[in-house]
Formats: sequence, C-alpha cells, structure tokens
Amino acid sequence: MDLMDSADDRDYLRVYLDDLKRTHANDSGYLEYYKDLKRAWNIIDSDDSDFEATQSFGDAPNSQALNSSKENGSHVTGRGPHPISSSSSSSSSQPTKQIPYWKKIADTSFAVDAFNFDPSPEITYYFLSHFHYDHYIGLSSKFNGTIITSMITGKLVIDQIGIKPSQVIMVTNRSPIVVDGIQVILIDAQHCPGSVMFLFILPDERRILHTGDFRASPEMETDPFLIERPIDQIYLDTTYCHPAYNFPSQMDTIQITIDLTLKHLSDDPKLLIVCGTYNIGKEKVFKSLANGLSMNLWVNSTKLKVLKIINDPIINENLVDDKDQAQIHVLPLSDINHQFLKGYLKGCCNRFSSILAFKPCGWEDCGTAESIVPSVENNVYIYGIPYSEHSSYSELERFIKFFKPRMITSTVTHTNPDRRVSMFKSLAQWKSSYQNTSNSS
Repeated sequence: MDLMDSADDRDYLRVYLDDLKRTHANDSGYLEYYKDLKRAWNIIDSDDSDFEATQSFGDAPNSQALNSSKENGSHVTGRGPHPISSSSSSSSSQPTKQIPYWKKIADTSFAVDAFNFDPSPEITYYFLSHFHYDHYIGLSSKFNGTIITSMITGKLVIDQIGIKPSQVIMVTNRSPIVVDGIQVILIDAQHCPGSVMFLFILPDERRILHTGDFRASPEMETDPFLIERPIDQIYLDTTYCHPAYNFPSQMDTIQITIDLTLKHLSDDPKLLIVCGTYNIGKEKVFKSLANGLSMNLWVNSTKLKVLKIINDPIINENLVDDKDQAQIHVLPLSDINHQFLKGYLKGCCNRFSSILAFKPCGWEDCGTAESIVPSVENNVYIYGIPYSEHSSYSELERFIKFFKPRMITSTVTHTNPDRRVSMFKSLAQWKSSYQNTSNSS
C-alpha cells in the first residue's frame, strides 16, 4: 500500500533523503539505510541504478526501536502511537554492531551516545549527552576510551559505572573547549539534570548541533551560542515527532500538579504526596511541589546518591533524612501503582490517612486540574500527568523552522514503516517550508 499522500509528499521525501545521502556519503551503513527507505516508500528515480525497485515496505536494516516508551517503560494510554525510541533493540550491554550514522558527527572523529557498538578506529572521542540507560547502554568499567560530557553526567558515570576519572572530560556548560581542532560547546538540553546539547564548530566554520534528548523551548531561540551564526546541521531528538503528541509546557503541568495537590490537601491535611521519578529525571515535579508548598522531601538511599551529585540548592533545602518528617516522598516510577502504594500507606503507621501519587509521563492525556481524572482505589489517588522531558511535535516544528538547518538528521528511528514515513515526512515538509521561502526571496 502506498503511504504517500501526494506527489508533493514524494518530492519532499526525495529531496530530504538525497540531502541525507550527500551528508553521510562516506558511511556505508547509511547508504544501505538510504536504499531501504527509498524502496520502502517506492521513491525510485530513473537514474537509481544502484538497486532495483520494489513495491513492498521493508524495515531499514540499521533502524532501532524499543516497543516501550522512553518516557515511561511499557505504559500505554491510547493517546497516539508509541513515541519512537532511539536506543538499541538489543537487551545486551555488549557491543553488537557498527556505530550507525546518526550517532557519528559528520566529518569528525566524534560519536554521541554510542557505547553499545563495535569499537571503531575512526572514533577518538565518545560524547555522552546524559545519564539515561538508553544512551549509556554498553558503557562499563571496562571501557577504555575517552568520554566528554557535562559535570553532572561525568560524576555519575564515575560514581555509578566505575569509569576511571582519567577517562572522563567533564565540561562546564557554556564554556567552549577545543577537541581535535573542533570547538565544542555544551548547552542545557532541558531534559534531565546534566543533559546537554553539543554544538560543534568545525574548522571550516560549519556548525553542527546534536540535541541529545531535549525539550525545546523559546529560550533556546535567544541563546547567544545558538544564534551567533546559522546552524548547518541538526541531529534531532524526534521521540515525539508525530502530530498526536502536543502536551503542555513543563511549567503548565507543574502548576496543574500544584493545583491538584492543594485541592486534595483541603480535603485531607494528613495527605501523603508521592512523586514518581527515574534514577535521574522528573526532579522538577517534586522540587516545585516542595518549594511551592514549603514541604519537606524524603527520597530513598539510591535516589539520595544521585541528588547529592546533582546538588540542587532548592532540593537540598527541603530534603530530610527521616521519612516521617516529610509530607512528600519520592519513589521509583515502577512503584506508582495501587498494590504497592496501599501497602506503603499501611507502613506509615497512621501518620498519613491517604496518598496522592503523581506519575509524570509524556504519554498522559493533557488537560487542566479539573479535567485530569485520577485512578482511585480505597484512599490511594494516582494521577498520570502530562509531563514530558522530550519535545512535543509543535515544539520540534517551531525549533526547526526557527533555526532553519540545511540538514536534519534524526537520532531516532522506528521499525514500523508507517511511523518512519510520518516522521521523515514531517521533517521534509518543515525543511521545505523555509527553503521555499528562502528561494523565493
């Protein structure tokens, strides 16, 4: 079945794929991916002599996908398609294959978030965008390369993985360094603590931005490093590059969370507030609740080790060692379910009479404090809140149309051909919109 809506769609995709081919022409792995995409979409030109046309859809040989959301395990609500996932589909942490083109920075010896692949003699520096498992998968104490990353992420890989400090170059955000003749600047990615985007400025003055995982924001459009000169190529986090995913800003969601908490507190002052979190990630939710409501925080020992490395002054001010002295408890996201929380409440020995739990996730339906409905069992209330640490579809569109890169390389792909078509078509249409404007002026 032909998934292209019109001849214009085919033109968008043909131009976009040919741009990709030119940019990554030296990567043989990319060429096979390029061929497969053109086969899958039946975009075969008369001069395409290097392969035969086929009518069937095929999965790109280098594409990777997880059948679970990067936002929240395998949780699905039915709002739309799964967000696309960028990590290796292999569950093993051992090297399995060649580094794919979207993890290698064009015309450099740099790779980003590429620890689960065969060693490559062409890579001399490994960049790590943040400390989430799908990005450092494969990294162990046996790693013998050099890692360049942020201060927080660098401390975490040393503390939690056992990487030797001599192998980690920790860079302060917004303090340019030079690596192999290339200027590198780390910029806050607004994803999780320590997450960064990498801006590479090559000797020929080309500017390449790798977003890592990021939440695009209007503030990025005024960043002096990003707007100093045009960005030639963006390696883009396209986790939610589908029109179904337009969720509120983080601050809007946090305000919804505060409003819901105040409502429940008015009904039950002996309320225990529970916030789900990753090993690192979602900190803004419980930080804002504690700060806005002047409440103490308690976290378990595993999370405490991470928070000590993050060293956020507002979180530190509200942290207490005794859980009985805190009205906000921070638990792993996997514990935010009725069975666990009912037992957890019993263990509080009548200090609290009910639990209000928040499960922040990009999957959750958007809305106001009045429209978000909790799951309720006995005296445990669980709210899924639309809090994402990735960019929404509209935020991605605004980001790309503002910076107008000559080339967009998605760092995220999918084995489902419908999803691939939708993602690449969006990127191609966004790119076409400003190229056409530029050509007509």
